[in-house]
Amino acid sequence: MRKGLFAALTILCLAAFAGCSKDKPGEPEATKGVASETTFVSEDYIPGSEALRKTDKGIYYYNKKLNAFRYIDFGTGNEMYLCNKPECRHDGNTFCVATNQNYTIDRFCIYNGKIIATGVEETDTEYLYKVFTIALDGSEMNEIATYHTAVKNGSAGGVSERNGVLYVHRNKVLLRLAIPGQEGLEDSAQYGTAILDLNTKEITWLDEEPVSKDNVSVTDIFPQGDYFYYCQKEGKKTVLHRYRITDGIHETFKLLTGFKGIYTVLGENIFYSKGNGDVLCVHHINTGENEEKPLSRTHIKYAWDGTGEEEEWKYRITDLLTDGTYLYIPEPTSSFVSNEPDAGGVAEWTEACLNIFDGNGTVVNSHDLVEELQCEANGEAVYGETEDLYFTGEEVYCRMRSENEANYDKNYIFKCKRSDLLEGNPKFEYVVETESGVWY
Repeated sequence: MRKGLFAALTILCLAAFAGCSKDKPGEPEATKGVASETTFVSEDYIPGSEALRKTDKGIYYYNKKLNAFRYIDFGTGNEMYLCNKPECRHDGNTFCVATNQNYTIDRFCIYNGKIIATGVEETDTEYLYKVFTIALDGSEMNEIATYHTAVKNGSAGGVSERNGVLYVHRNKVLLRLAIPGQEGLEDSAQYGTAILDLNTKEITWLDEEPVSKDNVSVTDIFPQGDYFYYCQKEGKKTVLHRYRITDGIHETFKLLTGFKGIYTVLGENIFYSKGNGDVLCVHHINTGENEEKPLSRTHIKYAWDGTGEEEEWKYRITDLLTDGTYLYIPEPTSSFVSNEPDAGGVAEWTEACLNIFDGNGTVVNSHDLVEELQCEANGEAVYGETEDLYFTGEEVYCRMRSENEANYDKNYIFKCKRSDLLEGNPKFEYVVETESGVWY
């Protein structure tokens, strides 16, 4: 579940970076035009913004293949290293914001006009888990806190929970740790969740023990209002909790049996799925009551010869998204071979669809997204599977992949207006192409 991460920030500069390495030959990559400010991020959490990392001027991402921060400028269309030092070779030197190899970067987001990132610094005897701020123009990178120190003891390595989302909400940073144990054995791994106050730099912990093999990993985090909502495993059950930022009080929700961690919060309701995902459930926070909303609708089932027919179709809820006003249930494309005696083993499929509900769980609209996204990306027709939706104010961004095997490592980003999506007439426009996997 991607839900997806932001407010004022007081920086404690423990290390400032200036200058650049000139050890390697070759022309440096220009970074002129990198945004110096953003008007996009509000004080509060915006669903989806943590993964898109978009400002009004461009897109930021961390490229795993290059181990480098990159920036795509909307004005010029150029992609570049996030470093504004003209002579820098972006070779991993300690003064390069984009490629500094002193740290192993885990996650990052944009919050109140700055990048906030987490990373690990390795010394001869310790792993130091740190939080940084990075200027949007690539001019500086500053440490603001070391939230945990682990002594080297033959473990598999010092890592926090990588490839997840960094959540910053109401000036609090949620920092998850998953440290491999001795020889990397799973039962000796240690978990912890730290909460960093950006105003005071004070660090508190979600569990009684900061980091312990007895702690349970926190997953499926969703910030809203004064709370961080999150899931934890209790035996075979998945349990939903929330942590109140203002006073540290914890609450646990009693949801219907079969909850597996797919949920979102909209107003005073928690929408979630259970079992195989064909039932939408609602937990009313004020009363503690749960109700089921079995879902079905008419859908077109296609055969491989292109013919299609309408049928009653049960939802398959794999994700629940919200823009703060409406609930969105995306359905991926699915294919199967019919077992009906008169079908002769004919392969069939259903198209990817987006279903929209209001805050009471009433249907507003549905869209077959693949048909609406049959447009061009860099001159190539794109018909691929939709990957994610991100809501950034009045814009809706959609990430998808091409069905062309030669370009399967590419992501294609499209956008439309939220009002058009709600009215049933979305006009998706191609935005940019990036490598697969760069968002997380």
